[in-house]
Amino acid sequence: MRTTAGVGRQGRPEEPALSLAAIAPSASLVWRLLGCLGRDGPLVCAHHAGRGTAAAERLDADTDLVLIVDEGPELAAAVHAARRRAPDAGIVVIIAETAAGETRRLLTAGADALVLEDELDDVLPTALRSVSLGQVSVPRPVRELAEIPALSHRERQILALVVAGCTNAEIAKRLYLAESTVKTHLSSAFRRLGVTSRREATAAVLGLDDQARLGVLTSVR
Repeated sequence: MRTTAGVGRQGRPEEPALSLAAIAPSASLVWRLLGCLGRDGPLVCAHHAGRGTAAAERLDADTDLVLIVDEGPELAAAVHAARRRAPDAGIVVIIAETAAGETRRLLTAGADALVLEDELDDVLPTALRSVSLGQVSVPRPVRELAEIPALSHRERQILALVVAGCTNAEIAKRLYLAESTVKTHLSSAFRRLGVTSRREATAAVLGLDDQARLGVLTSVR
């Protein structure tokens, strides 16, 4: 089902409509969210793509905007799939206050903007317009959670070897450490990065800015 949300025309008569795919629990929720756009949001031609990662896997590559509303552990996976399927799209994720700790993981997965549920009316229009212009937007209260974490030298070494595909036993042998010590440092690095798996840790490292990424990858020679 597709519909055109005619917002933003007044004062911007030449503005083209952007294609927006909404990944959300229901179509009715999508239309309610689009009602928040008003005059400040971009003009969009929107459709409800479905729910979760499965919907993200079906996105068209030329989608301009992706709006994701979901809950639970599948959220980051849905963002990652959306980024992979629509690499040039602006991705906006609506999160509950309780999910604020997921900030870094969602940004690493490919989100361009995070909007808190209780700020939808005021922030969603601006967030969608911002990402359509290539900008990144996060709520001020969770800004510090998105900052690059300070990793110890040993954590950087171990993460570099994780990115290289090494097992804990191989890392221990390479760095002359006990395997239990490797596990301790790796757990600490996971907490700092806001990840829970080696795959997510690899994605987080590769998603750092150039200087930080090289600081990790060149820590083992």
